[in-house]
Amino acid sequence: MKKYSYEFKTQAVEKALGRDYDVSLNSVAIHLGVDHSTLRRWVKQFENQSYGEGIMNEEKSPRLWTAEQKLEIVMACESMDKEQISAHCRERGVYPHHVKQWKAEILKSMSTSGKSPSPARLKQLTEENKSLRKELRRKEKALAEAAALLVLKKKAEQMWGTEEDY
Repeated sequence: MKKYSYEFKTQAVEKALGRDYDVSLNSVAIHLGVDHSTLRRWVKQFENQSYGEGIMNEEKSPRLWTAEQKLEIVMACESMDKEQISAHCRERGVYPHHVKQWKAEILKSMSTSGKSPSPARLKQLTEENKSLRKELRRKEKALAEAAALLVLKKKAEQMWGTEEDY
């Protein structure tokens, strides 16, 4: 069994927790040269603060931040330049790309949250739903009928045999 230093484990966990949302934990583990289950265990241990003095506490783990905390740091970084953002992010234990990603998520949720479908669109969706349900019921009945016919055919073949038997 390979032994890893505490510093390596800490850096691996920071890399795993600081990864983009489209990067899997498995790909981070492959990049680091460790098994994904080992990396997952380290992350869990650091999140539970069973290693050290809580180096990876909730404030330092971007995945565990609440929406309010994310909004707060995005708003704080809005009036800063790149160097100030980097310094602020280092203090908070996140990367600048997290702030950009959170800003995009917030803007996306704001642009889609206030919209409700128009009455015409709602009526169209209701009609479409109704017709799809009707078609589904029809297909379920046809499937049940086909299954019943197959069962009857098998029973008839068992009782009287097939035409090939004659």
